[in-house]
Amino acid sequence: MDKKLAFQILGLSETKEEEQIRRSYLTLLKNTNPEDDPEGFKRLREAYEEALRFAGQQDEEEEEEPQGEVGLWMKRVREVYRDILSRREPENWKALFDDPVCAGLDTFLDARGQLLGFLSGHSFLPQTVWVLLDQTFHVIEDFDGLKEEFHVNFLKHIKYHVNTGDFLDYSLFEALDGCEPENDEETDD
Repeated sequence: MDKKLAFQILGLSETKEEEQIRRSYLTLLKNTNPEDDPEGFKRLREAYEEALRFAGQQDEEEEEEPQGEVGLWMKRVREVYRDILSRREPENWKALFDDPVCAGLDTFLDARGQLLGFLSGHSFLPQTVWVLLDQTFHVIEDFDGLKEEFHVNFLKHIKYHVNTGDFLDYSLFEALDGCEPENDEETDD
């Protein structure tokens, strides 16, 4: 379905506000009984799904266009994080944290802020990476100052992981190169 038609059916201007799309859909759904009007219901559902797809697509496009040194650096951070095998390797993070963007007077705070913002929603990292992050960005040392920008529970989460061993054994993640997983069940052949 065309996005223009989708928003027309929903009675909305083009928007990426998913909550607004959802409210409009639910309001229209009250007057669209799938048993009485199956085609109308199908059309409304398709419009809703297309509008949500459009809203999500906008966010992805904005994320893919990094701005400036810190934006390009954050793109590299996201790439390392997305690959679980790469994510678990402290050398990958050390290379990121050794980047001049992390040491520059004019980029340090921006890099730290963007990284912490990203990690607030992507926090599955080995303890060694949390320790490197703290050594580079002084999160525990600047705890009180960072409370103004980040939720205190997230900062406590970082502090916990810096000071506590991993609860997840990241060494279990490895590439299997096409190997089949082992079947623990016994079979009678």
